[in-house]
Amino acid sequence: MTTSLQFQTTEQIIDQWVKEKRPSKRGPFSNSRINRCNLEFWKHYEDEQAEGTDITRFGRDEGTAGHNVLEVDVRMRVHRSEEDWLSVEELVDYYIDQNPDHDYTHAELTESLRLFRDNFTINEQDYVGSEDRLGCTLDMKPAEYKGDDQCWYRGRIDYMEVSREGVAWIPDFKNYPTIHKQKDIDDHYSDIGKQLMGYAALVMANNPSVKAVQYGVYYIRFGTTRTSKRWDKELGKSVPRFVTREQVEHWWKFRQREMIAIERRQPKNFNPQPSRKNCQYCSYMHECPFWNIRDPKDEFIIEDWGAAVEMMNEYIVLDEARKRMRDAMDTWAKEFGTIENELGKWYGYEKYESESPNMAKFLKLVAKKAGVDDSAEVRQFINQIQDSGLGMTKRGTGKFLKNLPDELQEEAEDAYDVTITTRKQTSF
Repeated sequence: MTTSLQFQTTEQIIDQWVKEKRPSKRGPFSNSRINRCNLEFWKHYEDEQAEGTDITRFGRDEGTAGHNVLEVDVRMRVHRSEEDWLSVEELVDYYIDQNPDHDYTHAELTESLRLFRDNFTINEQDYVGSEDRLGCTLDMKPAEYKGDDQCWYRGRIDYMEVSREGVAWIPDFKNYPTIHKQKDIDDHYSDIGKQLMGYAALVMANNPSVKAVQYGVYYIRFGTTRTSKRWDKELGKSVPRFVTREQVEHWWKFRQREMIAIERRQPKNFNPQPSRKNCQYCSYMHECPFWNIRDPKDEFIIEDWGAAVEMMNEYIVLDEARKRMRDAMDTWAKEFGTIENELGKWYGYEKYESESPNMAKFLKLVAKKAGVDDSAEVRQFINQIQDSGLGMTKRGTGKFLKNLPDELQEEAEDAYDVTITTRKQTSF
């Protein structure tokens, strides 16, 4: 007599759990929760005895403050006529009065909000909301963000517009020090692509009338937006990409599989996954088996394959430690000055002035020379130029401004920003 073993595929398990309306025991999930290192996930969400350490996440407060100020500005611009808007300085002062802990971000907030006013266009007629908290079930149906045992996935939508045609526009506001590569924005399975597609799924799950979504990222520090694009063979150029409901539902199957994998993972399989992304802000590195500082006098000898792999893993974590130490020294040196030891080694920064074109100011100057004076028309002109894909850069603009005739040089000075920046200087 033979016995046959019956195995369920992931698709069969998903169908069964959807039918049973099974709640998530390790959710609600989000993009960041899914991407956590397995060990950190277990320590943070499952191990009630785990005690994490407080590790400074550089830039987090500035990012929070930037998001908050932009949200207030959006609501004001939507619900008040332009002549009743608070000025950039007035709005930032108001925010700091309400949030005195963020007082040290005053200069950054002022510049970020000025860029936002100049470069982020709001369509009042299509505007739906800001910082909306949305949740959905395992089969991408609406669910409450909090307190709903059927909520498997959730997220906060920084900004949303929906046109009469049922097309949603959902830019995510980020305080990143760099801008994503276009290919990563376009890829639904890159780190940023998965996050944005997750937002698209949440919007469609909670808004049946939405037929397509255009997503993108607005970069708070740079005042620029990068949206998903596709190549149009007939036009011979890149055009905006609108993700359809069918495409989002197909992508959702991938997210389902990720959540199911975490739900079914055995405790013994929540092993560390060391990398810069995972380790940079981890609060449990003191308990991580890969976190092992060697004696400086140790000899490094590899005798077999297993030892080679172990050393590689150790190197990854030590490299993370070096980068985190550098971040800590950067923060200290910028605030308090050069660090120096008894051997004469030092680490610090020097301040210097730099002059660079402000793209919004430059385009306003161009608009003025073209005879476009109305503020609304100027904003529309700037948006059209920035969305046209002409490849305008600060470097190219700077060369253009320097080659202007002498009679235009004085006017062109208004297109520059003079900023005080710092340059790292180190003796090791």
